[in-house]
Amino acid sequence: MLPIPIFDTPGPDVASNWGSFVPDLIVGVFTGLTVGLILAWTQARAATKKERREIELRWEALRPRVGAELLDPWDRRVIMDSLDEFAHRNDGLLKLVEDIPLASWADVLESDELRSLHEFSKAATELRGASRKFDAFLQHSISQQLVEDSYTASVADWHKAHDDAALVQPFAMRALFAHPSFPWSPDQFHDIRSSSPIVSRIVARPPVTYDDVLAMVLRAEQHYIECTSIVDAVMTRYWYD
Repeated sequence: MLPIPIFDTPGPDVASNWGSFVPDLIVGVFTGLTVGLILAWTQARAATKKERREIELRWEALRPRVGAELLDPWDRRVIMDSLDEFAHRNDGLLKLVEDIPLASWADVLESDELRSLHEFSKAATELRGASRKFDAFLQHSISQQLVEDSYTASVADWHKAHDDAALVQPFAMRALFAHPSFPWSPDQFHDIRSSSPIVSRIVARPPVTYDDVLAMVLRAEQHYIECTSIVDAVMTRYWYD
């Protein structure tokens, strides 16, 4: 007769250990997640502080150079003979910040200066792209005023009108884009025919692109004024007194 195997039933200590295993496991997992989240948050915060400090140092080094470029006033009181010449006035500044993520820096540092600089760089770039085309429209508009009859004018007449328009254009530019502090009066401007009303006619009927371009000029001008906080006020105040 074969012996009957006898299996021991788990004692009270073993049963108790198994009963506490699941709660202990849950507590361990929860503790591990909590510690992991705290560690991740701490590392992310440290990385954010490091990034902010790096950007602060880079902006601190760049700021005086930007301020030096902004010392050259950029508004209609210093309008040039052509819009293209005026629009390229800040090529040095645009070159200086072209590889700088100004919008990202502004968000990280919560800087109004950087936001203004970012908006000015966009507005100045936009105007620079449109300026040459506007100059061509303006010169053509002046040329049409200088020929006796646009229907019967010869090629030579148009060539002469085109050359003469280049002399009239600076006066038309100043009249079209006059700053409020320098109100334009027809008596102040004379074209190459001494007393002809060419400039007045251009002002009365500017090129088709004028309204759009004027909006670009005003937008860039406003952002430029906001950017002057980057420069020592003592150095720029005489432009805006």
